[in-house]
Amino acid sequence: MSLPPEHFDDIYAGEDDPWGIEHGWYEERKRACVLAALPRERYARAFEPGCAGGALTAGLAARCDELVSWDPVARAVETARERLAGSGHVRVEQAALPARTPEGTFDLVVV
Repeated sequence: MSLPPEHFDDIYAGEDDPWGIEHGWYEERKRACVLAALPRERYARAFEPGCAGGALTAGLAARCDELVSWDPVARAVETARERLAGSGHVRVEQAALPARTPEGTFDLVVV
């Protein structure tokens, strides 16, 4: 059972970064650890459900030929799209599992 998108809209209504993902040593270190834990240097096609404002997405984009990133919150999607505007191989969409599933196959899924 997933929470409805409105739940996350309400969380984002008060601020752009409600979980403090964009700044702070802990979050920066966590992103670095996630990227360091990936077993390969490069991926053909990756999927990132729940991308928030795209902080991790930017690091993943540097290692993927194609990256599909989703978030259920329009405000988060807008922020991620702005951050990745120069990355034509990245597609940020407003969507969420399990209501929708991405098309095709992926050699990396980062949850």
